Amino acid sequence: MPPTKEPHKMRVSYPNWFNKNAAKLVLQFFDPKSKTRALACPGVWVRILRCENGAFQVDWQIMRGQGWRVNGSVLFTEKQFVDAFGLAEEPREQKQRKINGSGGRFSVEGVYYRYTDYLNIPHGGSGTDTDINASIHLTKDIKDAVRSLLPAVPK
Repeated sequence: MPPTKEPHKMRVSYPNWFNKNAAKLVLQFFDPKSKTRALACPGVWVRILRCENGAFQVDWQIMRGQGWRVNGSVLFTEKQFVDAFGLAEEPREQKQRKINGSGGRFSVEGVYYRYTDYLNIPHGGSGTDTDINASIHLTKDIKDAVRSLLPAVPK
């Protein structure tokens, strides 16, 4: 009898600039009064706030051992926010485009970098825990949660 082959194991393929720990981010309670959503996992939190002027503010904090931490904050226009979080229908040809061969599909320098459902704010990185950017895996739940911050669903 021939030897049994191991079943093929599906590997998740992340862009090299994306921190894989972002898969651990969990949605936190929604505060409709402040129009804020939050995501958190051990060592990272991200807060998304809709501002009075229609812009969106994304704040994050990354905490690592020995008291090391970094904070950041970026303002998005509504269009940048919709593009960054993948909330609008995208033409098929844009889905195939890559930026500078590094796997980014959409980016605005110093604001965000995204490929499919992998988002880094404010830029791409090395994908390691020492990066100073926030990585967010844009699951359906996360997209639905941030979509709830929009005044109307984008077409």
